[in-house]
Amino acid sequence: MSVDLGTLYRATLLDVRDAAGNPVQPTGLTFTVTPPDQSVVAPITPTLSMGAMGQVNYYADYLTAQEGLHRGQWAGAVPNITKTDYFNVTSYRALLSLDDVKADMGIHDTRHDDTLRAVIAGATGLVEEKCGTCVFRQVTNEFIGGGSLEVMRLPSGPLPDANGPITITSAYSGGPTWHVADLVVNPKAATLRTRNMINFYYGPWLATYPAGRRIMPPGIIEGCQEIVWDVWAIKRGVDYDQEDPSLSEVASFEQQLAIPLNYRIPVRALAMLDPFTMPGFA
Repeated sequence: MSVDLGTLYRATLLDVRDAAGNPVQPTGLTFTVTPPDQSVVAPITPTLSMGAMGQVNYYADYLTAQEGLHRGQWAGAVPNITKTDYFNVTSYRALLSLDDVKADMGIHDTRHDDTLRAVIAGATGLVEEKCGTCVFRQVTNEFIGGGSLEVMRLPSGPLPDANGPITITSAYSGGPTWHVADLVVNPKAATLRTRNMINFYYGPWLATYPAGRRIMPPGIIEGCQEIVWDVWAIKRGVDYDQEDPSLSEVASFEQQLAIPLNYRIPVRALAMLDPFTMPGFA
């Protein structure tokens, strides 16, 4: 499972043994994290946690601060230890609350909360592929190709309104910059024109702007609910009228991706999302 941005990630090193197979506490043991921007992070001194049967276990806590794939490495001596692992940090985005989904599914415990959150996030991504950005976010330095454009479309639209802090800057040093006061904005289609009717020039450009919807239409919410319900049933391998999965079904579900490969959005969900699908541009 991915780690939510801003939360603690706990790495564990279990059952440390020497060459003879005896439990041992290594010297100078550290856990070092390399974040996606490859910046230097001070090594973490792990905490010893003795397990059953004399097992020597360690854990190290890292407070996540960047979105993306992180590299974690254990290193110690006597015995020599080098162990590398990776963990993914995401900004969790969802159109539905976990409590609402659990109520809709008839789930009354917390055993499946993490997997359900992954399904909700995956369903939200599928909705946004059809309807554009729904969950509000700030887009920074998004690349837009071209050399001269009469109408510029922002790839991560729609926009919350026509008055947000939009900045369009030429990718070339010393090139022109346009701010929201210089633009005619269509927030629903995420298109821009210049107020002076001169084309955008000196492209390509870098765009910084807020994206998403302030008010979520019921059709988008219902379409997302339909996808979550459909994916949950597929991953469990059960029919709609069965409320509680068996242990084998739970195990199978835990081992799969949040959204199955080659998954197709059900027709009912597509019908609900259709009025809000982002327009296409040639």
